[in-house]
Amino acid sequence: MTKLTILNVEQQIPLSLLEEFKQYASMPDSSRDAVLRGLLQSAILRVQEYGDKALLKCKARQISEMTESGVIRLYLGGGDVEDVKDTIYGISVPYDALPGGKLRILAACSGVEVTFETKPEPGELERAKATVLRYATALFDGDNTEVLNSILNEVL
Repeated sequence: MTKLTILNVEQQIPLSLLEEFKQYASMPDSSRDAVLRGLLQSAILRVQEYGDKALLKCKARQISEMTESGVIRLYLGGGDVEDVKDTIYGISVPYDALPGGKLRILAACSGVEVTFETKPEPGELERAKATVLRYATALFDGDNTEVLNSILNEVL
């Protein structure tokens, strides 16, 4: 079983995206900008997780069980690895970075905790923008999980 956690978002939401969201959601003034920015961030993080592609630069933690091959694939396309630790003892373990956001773990352990910084590909946020705007609007409107999930399917 693998678990991904976003520790913090290291990239601001582009102001142009906030303005597009305000137009999309028919919010003419800036009185709700803080709320809308939070909804946009939530939507972007959910869409990136569902589509398994980094849209914003984030610091992430992934906990993965070891495979027989010793190779694990990092979610969100991987990125710059900061730390790899054994999940039981919490000690750093050696690894080799492989192409395609994969790591080969060079120590015997049952699982690893990898901390890494995502590296969004140029244009990914732009490609997912329609889904992000629809998802953020659905969050604002209080739509149910079924509606939210159907919107997420657009990103696949």
